[in-house]
Amino acid sequence: MSILAAARAGRGGGDDPAPRPPALPLFAEVMATAVVVVVLCLPVLTAPAALAAGVTHLRRHIEGRSDRVRELLADFVAQVRGSWLFAAGSLLLAAVLVLNLDIARFTALPGAEVIRVVSIAGLVAVVLVLLRAIEVRGLEPARSWRTAISDGARLALADPIGSVLLLTAVGLCMTIVWMYTLLVILAPGLLTFAIVGVASRRGRTDF
Repeated sequence: MSILAAARAGRGGGDDPAPRPPALPLFAEVMATAVVVVVLCLPVLTAPAALAAGVTHLRRHIEGRSDRVRELLADFVAQVRGSWLFAAGSLLLAAVLVLNLDIARFTALPGAEVIRVVSIAGLVAVVLVLLRAIEVRGLEPARSWRTAISDGARLALADPIGSVLLLTAVGLCMTIVWMYTLLVILAPGLLTFAIVGVASRRGRTDF
């Protein structure tokens, strides 16, 4: 069943959920993944591919399959192919929206409040579609990034609760980094874990 089909199926029915892994080993794997993913994110444009590889890696760990770092790096190499245009476009669009926010804040242009509201809504949409596309690529690496973007946009609407949870995770990561900057090392791991968690909850009936 595809990701979108699972989202449309909702909470009812479906196969029996996989057993939850022990908490401590899972926490350790999330932290280890975070360190590797944050290094892979350093060139900035590789961030979507790095997060998608992290999602694939954590999903393998939760399912009890091989989860060596070498396989995470191989996943990253596969994910980064074709992701450059997607990453550059997302970054450029986000930069334009942030610039609009600055213009609305520091100038007395007519309609500045409308510009600010539209820019904030646009930023939220960009982040959400980006995360959903990463989810699609992380769970189904055979899909192209182009398909992942369109499916991610549809998934954001088909699974509103999951979308709210992902935006909450982004807000929590930003708060953690704001409180203590060095914890930025952990943010990618927490975000990838949130993506895996949101994807997993669609197959459960107890969420």
